[in-house]
Order: sequence, then C-alpha cells, then structure tokens
Amino acid sequence: MSYTKILILATFFLSACTTTAEMTDMTETNGLDDPSSCYRQGLEREAFFRQVSARGFGGFSKKARDPYHQRAWALWQALEIQSAELMKPVRIRNKVDPESTLNARIFGGVLLASMQIMPSITLRQAESSIRRFIPELEQIKACGPEEDQDILTAMVEHEMTLLRFIEFYNQGERAKAMALIESRVL
Repeated sequence: MSYTKILILATFFLSACTTTAEMTDMTETNGLDDPSSCYRQGLEREAFFRQVSARGFGGFSKKARDPYHQRAWALWQALEIQSAELMKPVRIRNKVDPESTLNARIFGGVLLASMQIMPSITLRQAESSIRRFIPELEQIKACGPEEDQDILTAMVEHEMTLLRFIEFYNQGERAKAMALIESRVL
C-alpha cells in the first residue's frame, strides 16, 4: 500500500473518530445544559454529516465505473437530498446554515478519495461510524421540541436505512442493499 493510500485512510479514520467523539454526549459537551443549545448543536452536527456523506458518496456515484455502484451511490445521494429537504424547515427555524462548510467539503473529499482507493475498508469504517451516529441522532431527537418530533423521527429512520443498506452491502448482499435503498427513494 502506498504512502498516499495510508495517509488518506488514516485521515478518514481519524476524522470519523474525532468528529464522533466530539459529540458523544451533547448535553454534557461544553457545559451545554440548555436543551435548546443541545438541539441547535445537534442539528449543526447532523447537517455536517449529511454534507460529508453527500459529497463523498455522491461524488463516488459519479466516478464509479461499475453500473451497480453508480446506481447504488446515486440512490444514496438521493436519500441524502431527501433528508436535507425534510430537515430544511427545522434547520431554518433553528438558524442552522445548510450550506456546506469547508470542513465538510474537506472530509467529504477524503471520503471520496478513500472510496476510490480502498472501498471495502472505507465502507466497513463508514458502517461503524453510522452505528455511532444513530445514538447521536436519537439524542438530537430527545433535545428537540414536540413540534419537530415527526421530522426528527424520520431523520433517525433515514439513518437506520443507510445503516441497513451498508450492512447488506458489506455482507455481499448487494441485491438486498439495492432493493432497500430503491424502496426509500421517493
């Protein structure tokens, strides 16, 4: 394995571990005892991860040579777009900027490069990251007001779909993965 591949992989792993660790418990991080601060911070994190995913996996759908990968990751991208649209009113109400940040573009680019160089390793790491991200989304939901609960439930269900897709994919059950993701795209 070349030095460049190792550097890219290490960067992706480090970024995934660091960003997840930063949000392990939003109610305690930085002394956030205020549920509205917890909620806004959580929404910012959720938006960040959506942007990274859309840039990395969406970009891979355009660069993949295999038609299955092109379609599967284009559908992943479509799900991320659906989620962003669903979350848009909640983000606007809470003054969370939906535009991609520099960090999201950088991490998304690293994810894309990792997918191109070492897809199976990257996808195993992504599965692990998604598993850690779901409790964070559940915490965001718990911090959220009653009026947002239906949308926040859909946000968690969206991530569960992505987890099931990537589990099937990583287990070699690509037909199941494709059927699942096709069933969720509107």
